[in-house]
Amino acid sequence: MLVVSPETFERGQMKGRLGALDAEMKAILSKRNLKGVEKWHMYKRVLDKYLSTLSDINASIGIPIVRAERSLDRGQRVESSSALKKSLEELKEKRRLG
Repeated sequence: MLVVSPETFERGQMKGRLGALDAEMKAILSKRNLKGVEKWHMYKRVLDKYLSTLSDINASIGIPIVRAERSLDRGQRVESSSALKKSLEELKEKRRLG
């Protein structure tokens, strides 16, 4: 079994989405029953989605650095770990809404 981070999994899904968008753009260009302006509008709409997805894939993931003191007991470390997880989730949500 292979374990991957949620960010890595999400990026893999986005790459699959890029392939689907690419195929959709090619299909639009090959349609003969559309006028040039109609093709352009359809193509542009899909291209914008493609570029947005590509930008999300290439965006760096901010990971806050949490300093753990050796004198902390196990309960405090768990709090630090959960605080880190919450911070990562907030960053991910902010990036998605941004």
